[in-house]
Amino acid sequence: MRAIVVDRWMDLSELAVREAPEPRLTPHGVLIEVRAAGCNFFDTLIVQGRYQVKPPLPFIPGGELAGVVREVGPEVSGIRVGDRVLSSGNTGGFAELAVVAGHRKKTVHTPGFCMAGGGWQMVSQSETTLKLAGKEVPAIRAVLVKEQQRLLTTYFFTDGSFATTSLPQFMLSQTLKRLRAKVPVGALVRIIVPVAADVASGDALTREFAAQTLPPVMAALRNAKLVID
Repeated sequence: MRAIVVDRWMDLSELAVREAPEPRLTPHGVLIEVRAAGCNFFDTLIVQGRYQVKPPLPFIPGGELAGVVREVGPEVSGIRVGDRVLSSGNTGGFAELAVVAGHRKKTVHTPGFCMAGGGWQMVSQSETTLKLAGKEVPAIRAVLVKEQQRLLTTYFFTDGSFATTSLPQFMLSQTLKRLRAKVPVGALVRIIVPVAADVASGDALTREFAAQTLPPVMAALRNAKLVID
């Protein structure tokens, strides 16, 4: 297949398309025929070895891709051959074929929020709050359906101190940190729960999980320190 391969840290002017081995499908992976790939600022850093995450050489850069599923690993559910999907990660997108992580059987992950496609549809969405260590955190709650399955997903963006349901607002916060010479650390926090007819039970489970699990996660984000050398 054709791909951009980084076998040493290099300048952007040195990047070139060449022949490369096709990626091997893993049991929990999805093989995608890449139709489009995004080029972001971090892509330009990672090929030069200037990004905080340094993948082992050689590697194929490209953190965002969109395409069509060619093959699905045996431990993947909810994604089918022929689905149109998108994926966001660190590497692998600047090639004709890419393998990305799929969704394990018996998990509650959904391609409706992890990868586009798979037949999931959002039927409702509303604003809510989660109580974390005595603090009210804004969140979005959405219900997704596919055939006889229903999922309740609750999510927000945070750096551990600031939390918002607005991606543009969160990106602005991250940009302001960069202007203050700080390395931004943030995350999309997402809780996905399978539900039957009673969404309230799924909401209660979400709140219980959030109260018990997320406070130390938020503290870790607040205290995280990344250094780019």
